[in-house]
Amino acid sequence: ETDAQYDALATAVETEVNTIIANCKLPKDADANLHFVIADLLQGVNWMRGKDADRVRHDGAERIHGALRAYAKNFDDPTWAAAEPMKH
Repeated sequence: ETDAQYDALATAVETEVNTIIANCKLPKDADANLHFVIADLLQGVNWMRGKDADRVRHDGAERIHGALRAYAKNFDDPTWAAAEPMKH
């Protein structure tokens, strides 16, 4: 992956997260749990943009993948399609 590809993916993920936040109507407990997933997604966005000198951009993609897997594990969402494992 190139830096430009990581930047594009980071922007796409950030846009989706903002949409989720703007439209969230979950009960209090579920909303609180979703915030953990969102925090990991946004941390992944920052890493993919190269904003952490201790992390490579691929670490951000892995963080996002882990957040998506955690979502699938912790939320009963019939519309969710599980992500395939990332290839290294």
